[in-house]
Amino acid sequence: MTETMIEVERDTEGLRQAARQLFEASLVQAARPEVERCMPALTKDLHEPAQHLARAYYERVGYLLRLEKRPPVARDLLACDSRGLDALERAREEFRRAHPPCLHCGALRLIGWTLCWNCREALKEKEEAS
Repeated sequence: MTETMIEVERDTEGLRQAARQLFEASLVQAARPEVERCMPALTKDLHEPAQHLARAYYERVGYLLRLEKRPPVARDLLACDSRGLDALERAREEFRRAHPPCLHCGALRLIGWTLCWNCREALKEKEEAS
């Protein structure tokens, strides 16, 4: 039986998924202390996404995030880096659409929540439809 090796840097769909999972986990980690402090009963509703891809995907996303911070002049981009940065931007846009900011404080909304985790104001229909 021959195993097929996936070239992580070329798998833009996998990189997009890994980036989205890391963005989701980052939001949950940012919200957790405030939720635990002010709304402890809701702590059980905070779920970090499972990381179901190989560790190399998350490592590659970390590399792309660091690469993205470099000034454009300092970047020598390979084609796979450019495609990876595009996948990162797609994941970021999906994340922003899924988590519109609270109209009261600007904190990103947690999916399925009717209260803002930061200011505890009720989320309005306009926010929920975004």
